[in-house]
Amino acid sequence: MNAFFLRSIPVKEQRTTLHYHDVMPTYLQAMQQGIGADLALKRPLFLESWEHYLDWKVEDIAPHLGFTRGPGEAWDWTTEAASG
Repeated sequence: MNAFFLRSIPVKEQRTTLHYHDVMPTYLQAMQQGIGADLALKRPLFLESWEHYLDWKVEDIAPHLGFTRGPGEAWDWTTEAASG
């Protein structure tokens, strides 16, 4: 790897790629899901009036904004696996 390539990748991705190979497919799947959630938003999330959602449950907010939540506990194993 050259120096430019190493500087262009954030530290978390470098650590995951180089040291925790078992986690990488799930990490990429999570990134893909996050990008999909972003693209599904009706408008940028930072433009939403968050005060409107203070009384709402999280399970109700996500569908209202137009995206689905992640798999939750199905990815819990990655935390332990990436801790070394």
